[in-house]
Amino acid sequence: MRGLLAAALLLSALTAPPEPVERAVWQDCAALGGYAALLDSSLAASPLTDVASPLRGEMRRPPCEGCNPPAYIVTDAEVEALARLLYGEARSCTVEGQAAVIWCVLNRVDSGDPYFPDTVMGVVTQPSQFFGYHKDYPVLPELVEVAEDVLMRWNVEHSGIVENPGRVLPREYLYFSGDGAHNYFTREYNGDDVWDWSLWSPYRDD
Repeated sequence: MRGLLAAALLLSALTAPPEPVERAVWQDCAALGGYAALLDSSLAASPLTDVASPLRGEMRRPPCEGCNPPAYIVTDAEVEALARLLYGEARSCTVEGQAAVIWCVLNRVDSGDPYFPDTVMGVVTQPSQFFGYHKDYPVLPELVEVAEDVLMRWNVEHSGIVENPGRVLPREYLYFSGDGAHNYFTREYNGDDVWDWSLWSPYRDD
């Protein structure tokens, strides 16, 4: 039943008349129909629901021709690497805390800092960085789901079609340390400017 609901939502998103959107980029994306409206509703809700799931098949591709593309196409191996990273670094954390770890990786990818690789796999496997990652850690479905959700939001952020897709960690936060239950994110290595979780989060009810 849930599979039928997801399929129906996706079909509706791809066939419904386009909603008026201020950004001019959507004027060239009529073939996507109600995709913009579905994004608005699903990104405002909990990302780990049936409402959001029909979008996950699109998460690694630009939302439409003419939109700004993501940094590059994320591979299945990189999604699994992110899930393994979450297993080692954040499996006891809240979903919001797990999402922040993924955003930290993506912040490094986007940083332009020559010290950091510009791919997800490069960042995750960079020596002496994420000690919680190991290639033999299990790939748990619930952690894959978190990684895919954040990647979808990252893709939407790069496209420029939604102002706030649900980023829970600012771009300048590139480091974190943890105590097993919580991770503490900072701008600098061993910095004291710990992130205060003040951004709106799609993973909280408040």
